[in-house]
Amino acid sequence: MALSTPVFGLSLPCLALLLLLDVPGAGAQEFPDFQLLQPEGAVSVSAGETLTLTCSVTGLAPVGPVKWFKGSGSGRQLVYATTGSFPRVTRAVNGADTDFTIRISDTRPEDAGIYHCVKFRKGSGADEEFRSGAGMAVSVSGQISTTGPCLFSSPALWIGLFLEKVLTAAFLLFLFLRSKGYPWVTRAVSGSDTDFTIRISDTRAEDAGIYHCVKFKKGSGGDEEFRSGTGTAVTVIGQISTTGPWLFFSLALWIGLFLEKVLTAAFFLFLRNKG
Repeated sequence: MALSTPVFGLSLPCLALLLLLDVPGAGAQEFPDFQLLQPEGAVSVSAGETLTLTCSVTGLAPVGPVKWFKGSGSGRQLVYATTGSFPRVTRAVNGADTDFTIRISDTRPEDAGIYHCVKFRKGSGADEEFRSGAGMAVSVSGQISTTGPCLFSSPALWIGLFLEKVLTAAFLLFLFLRSKGYPWVTRAVSGSDTDFTIRISDTRAEDAGIYHCVKFKKGSGGDEEFRSGTGTAVTVIGQISTTGPWLFFSLALWIGLFLEKVLTAAFFLFLRNKG
């Protein structure tokens, strides 16, 4: 038969062109050495574990991305692509040109399904599907509760709340003691039997006065004064307000409140992402 002989109204050259353009697998003729390697079969993971899905390509390939999908047909779900946000999915070898293996962290029951690694090629409009893997069936056993009891059983949350309350109590106690005027006194040489020098930190106007170092001796009834120093006169210049505005402008208080809120936000964000 001559090449120009019509077949169903079309010549053989036209039929060949249609086969290249429309028939699935025509890309194999354009890139005969290209292979997309995705292991067939099934894999099972427990909820919360990391799932690894393997895919690689070999040979000369058309220009275009490789993407991962769950399911098939028009309702398939995009799992990973080089562009976009996929919080739980990462490349096993970031930036590789031949290895497109991905890892899905913190797996959950709804991750179960059949995953396909798909090679696309650039088209005149949208990218066109060029080759697809046979698919890997994934099952997820167990259940991770991300609401209800989890909110109260999460150790991270309880640690955060505990730290919040400790910080709050510590800074409020600090403010209370300072407002009552109790001086912060420490020994200069802790535990010494001969040196009883003291240091009073954060002095204020009401700390002014005459200070005596007094030695006592044990008596039958109670301690009895044995010897007293002549006294040291102390004057304090200036004034530090220990109530009112000082309560709100205390650097320590603001740091404590800031840390509280950061901890609260961090742990509730953690719980939301788990959901």
